[in-house]
Amino acid sequence: MTTITQITTRRQVIIKYTIDSANAADYKANLDSYVAKLSKLDNSFQTLVDASSVKTLVFGDRFPFRYFVDDYGLDYFAAFIGCSAETEASFETIAFLADKVVSDSIPCISVMSFSSFPSSTDSLFSSVSHISRSSRLRFA
Repeated sequence: MTTITQITTRRQVIIKYTIDSANAADYKANLDSYVAKLSKLDNSFQTLVDASSVKTLVFGDRFPFRYFVDDYGLDYFAAFIGCSAETEASFETIAFLADKVVSDSIPCISVMSFSSFPSSTDSLFSSVSHISRSSRLRFA
């Protein structure tokens, strides 16, 4: 996991150059605890991905999970690249996502909780008959 590698590297610098050397042991213990928690979370995600038969995510919205899918070897398709400022997905994009959901038997379409793109997402849900609106995965 990229984050664990970065934290482990930074931990050495923080401990070596800390001004508050009296509390260096506490800083090290806190960082070690944090890395252990991240490692546990990483293992849980990897176990979930390994057990899943579906390795493709479809987002009818912005897509802020690029590092996540890269770390866990997942494929993705989204209405917008990254955290795009675009306001509406094109007809071609919605049609492509709908075809992808049907052809790959994707069981749900993900959207962000506070999405500002309801008409694009509604168009996508309307295009796919095997997914109901209640099967949206919402991310906060």
